[in-house]
Amino acid sequence: MRSWTLTAAVAAAVAGSAFAVALLLQAAVLPRPPRGTAAALRAETWFEHHHLVESSIRFDHRITRGRCADAWFRARGRRPARGTILRLADGFTLLVVPPHRIETANGTTEDRAVSPLVALELGGCSKLLARFLQADAQNRRVLGLRRELRRGSLVLALTIPVDATRLTLYLAPKNYRPVALDVTARGLRGRSEIRFTPLTTPVLRLIERDLPAAR
Repeated sequence: MRSWTLTAAVAAAVAGSAFAVALLLQAAVLPRPPRGTAAALRAETWFEHHHLVESSIRFDHRITRGRCADAWFRARGRRPARGTILRLADGFTLLVVPPHRIETANGTTEDRAVSPLVALELGGCSKLLARFLQADAQNRRVLGLRRELRRGSLVLALTIPVDATRLTLYLAPKNYRPVALDVTARGLRGRSEIRFTPLTTPVLRLIERDLPAAR
């Protein structure tokens, strides 16, 4: 019995050594993802697991607040559907129902002059930004990651291209939680502070109020 125990111990040690060698060889052979790619994937998980983002948006010398929800919504005259709803403080509502439906309601002429893509980005809309981050990370289109001071705090600045816009996400260094973003497009530069909050039924009912009439 003692001989068997020693043999088992030696076998376990050899197996452990072989496993460690295999991991070292794998690490040596497989290239590590760029830091910007790894950061994009970690930031993406925040958007993927949160369905409501509140924002404080500044663009075109205007400051407004917004809420963006990714959820099943219901409204009078509509069938229940899954989509993204961005609602600004002035009542402007932008509704996106995949694959191709985009509708707007209320708001000002200035609200409607901003492209839906820019508005959704500035609103921190989670489903949209998660998809962008995942696609850019997989295709290694992330431009880079750098450290910056923003409002006196150290953040990680992650810049990625999104169609005709340039999006910079600011991440908390410890957990890569997105805290702010900049959007640069033709003739417009917007900034937004964002935070993730629980999506409750009363909040969703408020956001989906006065949705555009069904088409």
